[in-house]
Amino acid sequence: MKEDQAETITDLKNDSFGVLSVMDQENTTYAVEKINEDLDGEISSTGYQNIAELSDALYQGEVRAIVLNESYRSMIEETHEKFSDETKVLKTYKRVSKAKDFSKNVDVTEHAFNIYVSGNDRYGSINTGSRSDVNIIMTINPVTKKVLMTSIPRDYYVRIPCYENEYDKLTHAGNGGVQCSVEAVEQKLGIDINYYVRVNFTSLIEIVDVLDGVDVEVANSFSADGYQFNAGTQHMDGKMALAFARDRYHQEGGDRGRGENQMRVMTAIINKALSYSIITNYTGIMNVVGGSFETNMSDSEITSLVRMQLNDMSGWTIESQSVDGTGASLYSYQNGTNSYMMVPAEESVAAAVAKIEAVMKEQ
Repeated sequence: MKEDQAETITDLKNDSFGVLSVMDQENTTYAVEKINEDLDGEISSTGYQNIAELSDALYQGEVRAIVLNESYRSMIEETHEKFSDETKVLKTYKRVSKAKDFSKNVDVTEHAFNIYVSGNDRYGSINTGSRSDVNIIMTINPVTKKVLMTSIPRDYYVRIPCYENEYDKLTHAGNGGVQCSVEAVEQKLGIDINYYVRVNFTSLIEIVDVLDGVDVEVANSFSADGYQFNAGTQHMDGKMALAFARDRYHQEGGDRGRGENQMRVMTAIINKALSYSIITNYTGIMNVVGGSFETNMSDSEITSLVRMQLNDMSGWTIESQSVDGTGASLYSYQNGTNSYMMVPAEESVAAAVAKIEAVMKEQ
């Protein structure tokens, strides 16, 4: 806790640490080994099954310190809103792991494919794990020049394969890495996802700004984060586009409405990126924003799509849809407590999948 007298990790040499005993074992084991090296001995630790038990143990004084994967910080703040203000970090260990290539490659100029777009709730480096607050499937048919975006609410109650296939909200799958989210979406929708693109707050700002802003269709007027959004087409820079995409308190349907605005921003980005002045400067733009996002689509696959577009500069049809559900308080595997969930409306899922499959089959 912030008021604790400890200033360095060595001040905790004779104290007990709280650790996760079931979840996130690879990272936890790595961190404990590093602590043991720093303290030149074996630490005493108490295991807890989930995030709620771990954080409560710190607040209730059962342990003096906890070992926490930073990707779970935002989850603790769901129950302890002032966690970041009430605690302090004594030591940070960074573990770098090479991402596995789980792409399902196709000839992207000849065959339709699905891209999972994951947007996490952080600024800064894209390499840091976090919840996936944006979950959009982009179905791209290069033959018919059609893009279908399907938004899935962050709180959708689904099974998470990498967490013992237990039920939780979809956003929490992001804490286990983008492959965890992809597998959860594939299982729920019964479709193959060929590639992924992972972005965060900083990514969106930088991508929109390098395009010199985008023209976004605003459905309803509202104010958020110091910006006034007026119904109709509005030009936005990166920070304004982020504020527009993040707002859910002024949107009909809350998170579902936010998802629709996120797809409006993505539509504006695609339209701007396909313009002649932008696409002919593709290499220069990628040099600027290449480090802002993460994808398992190869450079050659991206380049082949750009060349295909340059050959004819034909227009694309962009459509969007969302799956729906009803709110409920249900058990969260990661939190270890009941949380707000959106129970899928299965008829909306079936309708969305049917539309995805139709776009995939068009010739």
